[in-house]
Amino acid sequence: PDDIFNADETGLFYQCLPDKTLTFKGDTCHGGKNSKQRVTLLLGTNQIGTVKLKPLMIGKSKNPRCFKGVQSFPMDYTSNKKSWMNSGVFEKWLTDLDRQM
Repeated sequence: PDDIFNADETGLFYQCLPDKTLTFKGDTCHGGKNSKQRVTLLLGTNQIGTVKLKPLMIGKSKNPRCFKGVQSFPMDYTSNKKSWMNSGVFEKWLTDLDRQM
């Protein structure tokens, strides 16, 4: 059980607007559009939860400005045009994981 792993991907829409807002009585409030800005995360763990794999974040930008000056980052990062998981990204992740084991 401790050497059986599972990984799954999920989209994180990090700029989505809340579905509720607070306004004063009588004030008008106009709707907004949900942002489509997203990253994809790949998270993995072993069957009994004692080993958590380093997360993989997939974004759009090859060198995001927000990473400038960051010395350490708690996850691996890669990029592609749509910030989606694809076979190339997954194959590289799996090959790197296999080397670590």
